[in-house]
Amino acid sequence: MKRIILLLILIVVGLSACSAVPQGGYGAGDAAAQIAPYEADEYDAEYPDEEYETGEEYEEEVLTSFEDDALIFIEFVERAHPIFVIPEMLSEDYYDIREEFIRAAQEAENQGDFNFAIQRFIRVLRDGHMTLFGFSMLSADFIDTPLIGRDNRLFLLDEGIAGSEVVEIGGIPTQTVLNFIDEYFYYENEATRNQTHAIMSRGVQLLQRAGAEIAQGTVALTLFDGSETYEIHPMAVEANGWHLRGVPQVDYIINYGMITDDVFLIDLRAFIIDPEIARAEDAIRQAIDDGVRNFIFDVRNNGGGNSDVGMRLLRAMGVTPPGFGSVTRVRSALNPDQPDTASRIPGSTIATRNPNEVTIAVLTNVNTFSSARWVSTWVQDGGLGVIIGEPGANSPTAFGNMTTRITLPHSDMQMPSSANLWLRPDADADQNTVWPDIYVPSHEAMEAALEFFVNR
Repeated sequence: MKRIILLLILIVVGLSACSAVPQGGYGAGDAAAQIAPYEADEYDAEYPDEEYETGEEYEEEVLTSFEDDALIFIEFVERAHPIFVIPEMLSEDYYDIREEFIRAAQEAENQGDFNFAIQRFIRVLRDGHMTLFGFSMLSADFIDTPLIGRDNRLFLLDEGIAGSEVVEIGGIPTQTVLNFIDEYFYYENEATRNQTHAIMSRGVQLLQRAGAEIAQGTVALTLFDGSETYEIHPMAVEANGWHLRGVPQVDYIINYGMITDDVFLIDLRAFIIDPEIARAEDAIRQAIDDGVRNFIFDVRNNGGGNSDVGMRLLRAMGVTPPGFGSVTRVRSALNPDQPDTASRIPGSTIATRNPNEVTIAVLTNVNTFSSARWVSTWVQDGGLGVIIGEPGANSPTAFGNMTTRITLPHSDMQMPSSANLWLRPDADADQNTVWPDIYVPSHEAMEAALEFFVNR
């Protein structure tokens, strides 16, 4: 089969830039940015554009099938993603899963079919950043009732806590739905599983493929309150990602300032280089000069961005955080036809410096992701303070730095690939989860932080 001449792999400005234009079905459009506005280049490094050839060169070649998209995406990730130079991480079933993806693409009748096929393939890459596209690719409409996942079960979310258990969705057992979701998503930790279950169990198109009944835009939820069962019939609505994740939508990047006589708050919503970040740095330095040593760094509901923002804010306190390690792919300049090798740099806590002896309380929740998760890891591994709240749905050792992407010619989907496996600075700590030192419900984290400083 003839393949396309050259596919330009572009530097990703942000994960929210990735989208898909549906050819029939539903695509990964704006909802991807709304649901998961997670970061792209975590290390703020400069990477040159690269061109990857995907076969022989042909002029005026036009691809017309989902199978072509599948073959091109496979070749792209196999030449870009670092898992392919880390044998211990690559599943023994990878090549069977790859063939299954190709067959599913051959049989795809519309964009929706292909979305499910590519999402199932992405799962094998064990990449939390990439699997997030499934939030929008697999459903465009969602049940308008908040749920929460716990221990492979679902509950109504009632004022931040678990209420009645959901035992059936659309006439099928909840466990059937959760098992179906598990076939398409990779979970970096238990928080990821709980969050994905809570969101995707509301996805109308996913529920239909799992066998649930959707009647006139409503879905029957059978609930058990501990003594009896009852039904509710919520409507299906077009997704807004902030609402889906239970996140209040804000219109600022950062708020900062003294909130008590001796505590300085940094409320960061996104890791974006912005003039306000420089002003925050100045305010932090002035607070240090004034004798302030207690800082709250709030990264709840922060999906990440450019990790240099977090580094700058810590350095304004005088802090040098520990260093993440990394695994990257290396291509031989002398023998470019040889297989890539892995370049490994271990993480280290040795570089940590805190000359001003500041104490930082980092507030986290399930939506603390990527560069936001770096801040909590820096503070915990460097012994710079405490983590307060709930674990984030992103591992401290995880793939990231999504510096390359590709446009699939048939579906016009823009798909990224991670370029690095980031390694937690403390190799002896839990590599899957940054556990809070003070575990409280997310909405109580600020109060717990203030109490922590009062009692120090």
